[in-house]
Amino acid sequence: MKHHLAIAFVVSAGLLMASPAAQAQSISGPRKVNYVLTDNAYSPKTMLKVRKGETITFTFTNRGKVLHEALIATPTAQQAHEKEMAGMGARAMADEKDRVSVKPGTSKKLTIKFDRAGKLEIACHQPNHYKLGMRVPVTVS
Repeated sequence: MKHHLAIAFVVSAGLLMASPAAQAQSISGPRKVNYVLTDNAYSPKTMLKVRKGETITFTFTNRGKVLHEALIATPTAQQAHEKEMAGMGARAMADEKDRVSVKPGTSKKLTIKFDRAGKLEIACHQPNHYKLGMRVPVTVS
């Protein structure tokens, strides 16, 4: 009986250990971060910490009833975009390297490589959303 238990342990332990190729595959590639967009909020709302040089693939899922966007930029660039959007009403901006517009009931992905240390925000600039706090702080160090 002890012999059978030893064999079972070896087999089980072997299943838990990944080959070097599988281990390399599991740690390579972009980190994945998911956000749910609801009316006037991102979830989670906690600060995102990123390492300089890290690549992240974001998935933004709009579970709200209105159009949202996700712009990843410095607070200064966010303020400039807020002024640009003022008076334009609710409209979808073109997807670019640092932003996506997400219609209700849909998801979009955005992959960003963070090359510089500093403070950023993920924010929505649909009417009044930024003013109401629809933003997430990002720290790159």
